[in-house]
Amino acid sequence: MDYEAVKKKIGVRTDISKNLNRDIEETLAREKIHFEERGVMTLAYLRYRGEYNWKLGLHWMKFMGLLKRKHIIPHDAELYGIGYENPDFARAEQCYYDSCIRVEDGFALSPGLSTLTIPSFRYGVFPFKGTGEELQNLFFFIYGTWLEEEGLYPAEGPVLQRIKAAPKGPVLDLELMLPVVKK
Repeated sequence: MDYEAVKKKIGVRTDISKNLNRDIEETLAREKIHFEERGVMTLAYLRYRGEYNWKLGLHWMKFMGLLKRKHIIPHDAELYGIGYENPDFARAEQCYYDSCIRVEDGFALSPGLSTLTIPSFRYGVFPFKGTGEELQNLFFFIYGTWLEEEGLYPAEGPVLQRIKAAPKGPVLDLELMLPVVKK
């Protein structure tokens, strides 16, 4: 995978200010970045197409309602979000997002849900609590600074958002999980 092409695709600005990087680094210093090895995961998901805005919150409500109605959400459920395409560089109709729940192999699908398999990866895990705009700044930091400093490349796999708590207004509480490989 061409790392420079990845940076261009997600919109990493090479002119990002030192103040922005410092602010992000200070935020991350309070929360520990760590690495996690994850085996193969099967996720059941509901897809959303369109702009990444307040409608994603409605999409999550629809997804959670579907899971509760079908009695398929255990107390210790692992919930994930996967965003595809950078909305700064793609038209809204090209952007899509999957609200996901980790399921066991052989899971009986409910109407409206699909499954996908995520291969084994080593992930850089970034605890995050903030707004969507701040999350975008975290992506700038990761792709513009952190990967290079750590001697890593992004692996060919989706960036996961492991949901820690239901959103409270515009504030997200999640762990950003970036699949990585050594240079």
